[in-house]
Amino acid sequence: MLMTLSLGHRHNLPWVAIVDILKMQNAIYGKKKVLTSKLSFMNRLLENNRLEVRNHYFCDECSVYMAAAEPAVSSIVCEYCSTTINMAKSTIYFASISLESQLKELLADKQVAESILTYRFNRVKDSEENLEDIYDGSEYKQLSAPGGILAQPENFSFSFFVDGVTVGKTKKSMWPIYVTITELPPKERQKHMLLAGLYYGPHDPDQKVFLKPFVEEVNKLSSSGVSWFHDGRNVISKVIPLIAVVDSVARCQCMNMQTFSAFYGCTFCYQKTERTVKRLKFVIPSEPAKERTRESYERDVMKAYEKRFEVREEDQHYKGVKGPCSLARLNYFNLFTGFVVDYMHNILLGVTKTYFQLIFDCSRAKFWQNSDDAERFAMEDIMSQIDARLLSGMKPPTCISRTPRSLKDHGNWKANERRNWLLFYSIPCLEDILKKNIYIIYLSW
Repeated sequence: MLMTLSLGHRHNLPWVAIVDILKMQNAIYGKKKVLTSKLSFMNRLLENNRLEVRNHYFCDECSVYMAAAEPAVSSIVCEYCSTTINMAKSTIYFASISLESQLKELLADKQVAESILTYRFNRVKDSEENLEDIYDGSEYKQLSAPGGILAQPENFSFSFFVDGVTVGKTKKSMWPIYVTITELPPKERQKHMLLAGLYYGPHDPDQKVFLKPFVEEVNKLSSSGVSWFHDGRNVISKVIPLIAVVDSVARCQCMNMQTFSAFYGCTFCYQKTERTVKRLKFVIPSEPAKERTRESYERDVMKAYEKRFEVREEDQHYKGVKGPCSLARLNYFNLFTGFVVDYMHNILLGVTKTYFQLIFDCSRAKFWQNSDDAERFAMEDIMSQIDARLLSGMKPPTCISRTPRSLKDHGNWKANERRNWLLFYSIPCLEDILKKNIYIIYLSW
């Protein structure tokens, strides 16, 4: 739907044509594939003409940023390679979508507006000592203390998500920027996500360019605010960014740093990797590594700037920093505490998957009951025994969207399937099949 909207804006299609394209997608993929309930939402947005979308173009030859689309301009000449770019036919561009217009549309819903204004103050905690939501964190408490910007009920904050996805079987990638209002109740946050930007092209975008319109608008929202009406009165809400949720690959790109596999690949500290027989790895240091800070980052940027003319590209950095990044100019956003460790990639697709592979490795026969008899032991038999419990004995509630799949298909498990295995299925499935001492170790993990 979002790509269709960008396509319509790019070719000046009427709203009826955009809706017809969505209906065609329903006919091709089936009603369950395309969210038909979004059609009425799309119509409402488009008829009111409140959604402001602006396309930004790159050079097809050298991928340098060209300009934002203007109604009277159909082509533009690249300053670097002199290539003439036809904006209607260009395949490298991204769309910036006005957050202000989307926020006004969202705040027009009285129930949503009331939740944003009151939920954080009226929520009931299970225990005062618990960390149950973002409001319990030290950064949020500091911003919501007397005199802080979030001490005013009309001001609120958001988290944003940036990541790349492959489009179908093509080599092209799409990068959305999603925004989630943190003052909404947890169950409502995913229902009211906003799209701030969308890139589509043959390779990953230059994050300094892609994030620039987003940073400029958010800085405007945090200083001037968004004006809206509530209970008959005009309200001006200042909106600030708190955290960014990205995986380790996207985090390095957003911060304009070397990848996590480089010598200084950690974006949080100065822990250096060491070369082993196979690859670079992080080893446990004798003393904790020094943490990166805004001040140290600025020094590293200056050092990297001095090395920008080095002959080898791998030498054009300083302690992992390749140069400045757009997010460093984002007001109220801490570049190092603002990036949080991604639960899905780190825990579910990382640690949980690795732990699963360690347990079910064929060389781990000593972990299992009756494994002393080498002739009778076979990992396939163990997995079949566990499958019998997993597929027949487990009756997940409706809140778990996916039914259990066979262990033999674990290579294709999605992140939420690994979460279900970790939190719900593994303990009853492994009981009396793993040896008792190994099972106790598993429980303590």
